[in-house]
Amino acid sequence: MDEKLIIDATSRSFIADKTFYVLGDGGFAKEVRQLMLDCGAKNIAMLGKNDEVKILRNDFALLGVGTPEIKIKIVSDLQQKIDLPKFINVCHPTSIVGNTAFGKGNIVCAGTIFTVDVQVNDFNAFNLNCTVGHGCKIGSYNQVNPGTNISGGVTIGDRCLIGTGVQILEDLNICSDVIIGAGAVVSKDIVQEGIYVGIPARKIEKKK
Repeated sequence: MDEKLIIDATSRSFIADKTFYVLGDGGFAKEVRQLMLDCGAKNIAMLGKNDEVKILRNDFALLGVGTPEIKIKIVSDLQQKIDLPKFINVCHPTSIVGNTAFGKGNIVCAGTIFTVDVQVNDFNAFNLNCTVGHGCKIGSYNQVNPGTNISGGVTIGDRCLIGTGVQILEDLNICSDVIIGAGAVVSKDIVQEGIYVGIPARKIEKKK
């Protein structure tokens, strides 16, 4: 069984006797645990930052954190200690996933829709009720928060944090290391890392 395994509404018989490890102990980790329960999993262990890591190379694991930097640190730490476990892709039974190519370690929460010809790399999370349009390309370690609409033909780099209710218009490019504030409307390419807010989304400077 390879790491690109997709757990979804059709997987109940396969996962019933398997143990899954959710790495994280915050609010999103609890949501990921509930997602797995909704998919039919029975044995789910949650590992927080203060827990001794007992996960092994062939175990099934999911990242239960939202912050891109923390995702990267967890994966890096595991690589140094035990190599990577089997990070699986998980899609909630109420999600609708069309022709989508997943890497590994992606989380698709309830009500989220992928239409067609979508490419998603590794360790991304799409929270409740997001939409991802045709031909989108998503990098790695991104967090897409609830109610975000990503229109067709959009390309998103790596390590981006996209706030609740963001609208990204079609055929745009979002570079890596971008934070987009809640409710923003992205109407042109974002080519510099940083924080973007408002309608239309504009870059703001961090307060010192």
